[in-house]
Amino acid sequence: MKDEPAVSDFASLANTTAALRAQRPNALSFINLLPNYASPAQTGAPTYTSYIDQYVQIVKPQVFCQ
Repeated sequence: MKDEPAVSDFASLANTTAALRAQRPNALSFINLLPNYASPAQTGAPTYTSYIDQYVQIVKPQVFCQ
């Protein structure tokens, strides 16, 4: 769905993911997050943990793989 999004992309990705789930409930949406060495300027979050926490809270992925 998107490669290496910043926090500012999460709301849009949440909407797109929800629409996909509604139309194709058995399909998984794949979003490749930034790596743990990404800077706060890249992630849009003060820490990498915050970046991941916000992703999980906002996008609500069906699967999370590290």
